[in-house]
Amino acid sequence: LVIPATNTLLTAEKFAAINYALGYSEYPQREFDFLWRKLIESMDHNHDGQGGLPGDERKRSYAEMAILQGGEILRDRLRNIAERVEIPFGRCFPIVVFNPLSWQRSDVVKAHLTLYGEVSPRDLDDYRKGMRLMDEKDSPIPFHVEQYSENISRALDITFIARDVPSLGYKTYYLRPAGTTESTPVTAQLTFDSEQDHRDPRRPSGADTMDNAFYRVTIDKPTGRVTVFDKALGRDIVKNMEMVGVEERGGNYIGIEPLSGRTIPGMIDRIALEENNLVRAVMRLSGQVAGVPVTQRLILYRDAKRLDMENSIEWNHGPQVRIQQLFPYEIPNAEVRYGLPFGSNAADRLMANTGPYQVDEISQESWLKARHIQNWIHAGTPQYGFTIASDHQLMKLDDGLIRAEMVRGVKYTSVKVVREDQVGSMDYPPPGTYVCRYSLVSGAGDWKAVKAYRTGMSFNQPLIPVSVVDYVSRKVLPPSQSLLSVDGDNLVVSSLKKLDYGPGIALRFFEYEGSPANATVRFLGKGQVVREVNMLEEDLPGGEQSGLAVRPYEIRTVRLPAGR
Repeated sequence: LVIPATNTLLTAEKFAAINYALGYSEYPQREFDFLWRKLIESMDHNHDGQGGLPGDERKRSYAEMAILQGGEILRDRLRNIAERVEIPFGRCFPIVVFNPLSWQRSDVVKAHLTLYGEVSPRDLDDYRKGMRLMDEKDSPIPFHVEQYSENISRALDITFIARDVPSLGYKTYYLRPAGTTESTPVTAQLTFDSEQDHRDPRRPSGADTMDNAFYRVTIDKPTGRVTVFDKALGRDIVKNMEMVGVEERGGNYIGIEPLSGRTIPGMIDRIALEENNLVRAVMRLSGQVAGVPVTQRLILYRDAKRLDMENSIEWNHGPQVRIQQLFPYEIPNAEVRYGLPFGSNAADRLMANTGPYQVDEISQESWLKARHIQNWIHAGTPQYGFTIASDHQLMKLDDGLIRAEMVRGVKYTSVKVVREDQVGSMDYPPPGTYVCRYSLVSGAGDWKAVKAYRTGMSFNQPLIPVSVVDYVSRKVLPPSQSLLSVDGDNLVVSSLKKLDYGPGIALRFFEYEGSPANATVRFLGKGQVVREVNMLEEDLPGGEQSGLAVRPYEIRTVRLPAGR
């Protein structure tokens, strides 16, 4: 919960600051202060304390509160902007797609919108005949209706790829009626091993494949192992990906992890096509790992070079195993690099004279392999490589193998629990469905050339669609614009907020790739003269500047005029 809660509050701050600068609403400073403090409290180290399960649940609720209440602030501020965007067409339903990150991007959008007639809500015959999605230039956008629900009006869940959405800005799309629904091509060409059954039923089992313009995904029928071939690079990027269970003899959830030496492979019961349409193709693998039901969805897109993976684990006090997603690769002399707050690190760069030294900490061997990543991890050479974007943080590294940790069953925790005459411990992890998501992207060049950090940050901060419902109020904003941009291809905006004291706006950005940059700022469509401040938002010497020279890995904070 910490990652989505943090991203929700950061995004809400950005668009609340923009609303404040535009004069659309006041800045909810007290609400943000409260939510940030509670989110920090939710990360308190004192698990299994004397507060017991009620204390643990309360901390969990603090993170959920940041998502819920921060999300309400965000939705209100996005709608303040969306409802002011021009509608250049007559009969249409606008969808304003917001980009919370500081670079122009193309990405997947999943939108929900409600259709209703102009006089009676049920007057939708023109939309029932057919629909088309257009941008402001009246160019058609491929889309897919995931589902619709209907009583009087009609609600749709649609998926499409939004292209070139401006940095920290928005781009508008319009759902319009069409005379007919055109037949559309599919995303992937599919080959199923079962197609050979009639011709040769006595042969050994083979593989199913999904092919699009970018990748060939091969799924081995007996094992469920997945190999991904990059067509542009002409080589396998990962080979024999799978979910496995690494068995333990029974350790605790802090640092004692005695391994039995056995790795339990996943057993696949069924491989099935879930969808194959104009936007994406989805294959579903169902089975179990050490008796724990698991499902994997593999998602290819027609117009985006990426393979998304969604792993669901149905945990119910399972065995003493750690369930992992394996990413094996064969890249000679590959460097592994991963994201950190305000930068990245090479996997072989460790601080000298560090490591575990207490008896309750993990072993030296385990410590050397473990990495807590932020958003992404990349394996490759200066010539080519691949990036894994992840919504989970713990990875283990072996030669030619990245292990993504998902769920770990433990024998005991650090607390002793006595119930009547039974002495035991707490059951962790609690029963439930655990979902781990990854996105695999490959390409030519090293991690900087492919912007691996953008892949990871985009995966965890998706584009945000807002369906417009107000057709009466005055429309003063263009269909597409950047609300904030910082020149410099290697610069990343980490926060945008109102100053704690005074009417200005605080902008913080940093250099990611280890190269100098010259930063100029555009805010609300205008080039800005900025004043540098420290982390406490106090003015630094130097006066106002139209541009800043940024050193490698430097973090800079500047003050912008509010514009009100």
